Amino acid sequence: MFLKSRRWKISTEKMFREGPRDNNFDLLRFAAAVLVIFSHCFPLVRGRDRDYEPLDRLSDHRLTFGVVAVYIFFAISGFLITRSWEQCPNLVQFLRKRAARIVPGYICATLLCVLVVGPVFGGCRLAGNAVLPGLFTMLRLNEIQIPGGFQHNPFPIHMYGSVWTIQYEAACYLGLALLGCLGVLGKRWIALAILLLDLVVCAFLSIADQFGWSVSLDPTYPRLLAYFGAGMVFYLYRDRVPTKSWALSLAIGLVAAGLITPVALNVALPLGGCYLLFWCAFQPYFKLQNFARRGDYSYGIYLYAFPIQQILISLSPAAWSPLGLFFVATPASILAGALSWHLVEKHFLTKRIARVWSASGAGAGIPYANAVGSQTAISPVLAILNSVNPFYSATTARADQPQQPRPHHQ
Repeated sequence: MFLKSRRWKISTEKMFREGPRDNNFDLLRFAAAVLVIFSHCFPLVRGRDRDYEPLDRLSDHRLTFGVVAVYIFFAISGFLITRSWEQCPNLVQFLRKRAARIVPGYICATLLCVLVVGPVFGGCRLAGNAVLPGLFTMLRLNEIQIPGGFQHNPFPIHMYGSVWTIQYEAACYLGLALLGCLGVLGKRWIALAILLLDLVVCAFLSIADQFGWSVSLDPTYPRLLAYFGAGMVFYLYRDRVPTKSWALSLAIGLVAAGLITPVALNVALPLGGCYLLFWCAFQPYFKLQNFARRGDYSYGIYLYAFPIQQILISLSPAAWSPLGLFFVATPASILAGALSWHLVEKHFLTKRIARVWSASGAGAGIPYANAVGSQTAISPVLAILNSVNPFYSATTARADQPQQPRPHHQ
């Protein structure tokens, strides 16, 4: 059988207990970032009303490759961020790692889009009375939309639209921190119950949508929470996850059933899909554990692909096909991701920056009784700044040393 449970179990035990880079998370995140580029090519070229990418058509408009990529980010994030908390259950350290990994790259991308991309390529500028609202938008780590931006593009106004997921990931991070402070993560059955409750909500929303019932609840957060929660539960139950061939077959069957049955999609995919994701992550047949040895470019790719695509289209709106845009925008986005990592992101993950941040007094305020060592606290401003990514934040596949953030920490 292709899935040999003993080999997979050995691989996962190394990851869980020893913490080496014995996994394929870097490759999976990179692939998900490229998948987002592919998916966005269709609406950016064809416009909002013609957003029919291949998976969108195959799934009868229930799923796109971009949505699948976001689900991958959330599942990996739930898995690795839970591990990060377990290794260092200190609220200040936890929030600082999240902020150091995500906020600098986001701020740099935002400033470049607002100050350079918009005026030079998008034909728009941020009005003076829009500066304060723009700052509040940045605090929420969302996209600043300038009216009139890229107005001749098929998909106007948006300059870096991919960042819409960051606010949802932020809520998941803060929720996980709350569960950790309350000791819930030490009682994993409670985490499992939360996931099951969320899946019930997702099922209800799917049924309501199928029958045309009016429901005021936005389905986006419950659906994204399902994948983050699934990653969290997979980590907490890592010693109980079956690794036999029948489990792999069952996961494939769940995914197939979800694609065929609209009502079951948002329940079957978080369970079966996440199992397949982690099977790929710990599959010993794939020798790609050092894929990101030169840097984790996936976050930068995610941030800059959208503006690069918009710029290319603005130069010649009628000249592009979705595939043509994909083949040109992808290498440019990878280059932008590499520059973002080497020029911005990694410099905020060094020990020196971490020590300066710690010495700046970021811990004056609310004590956390379960912190490692003496009681520590957290600044409300730091809590706001730390609301970050789906992307994915500091969810890398490497083990981190408590109180010593490294360029590839969680």
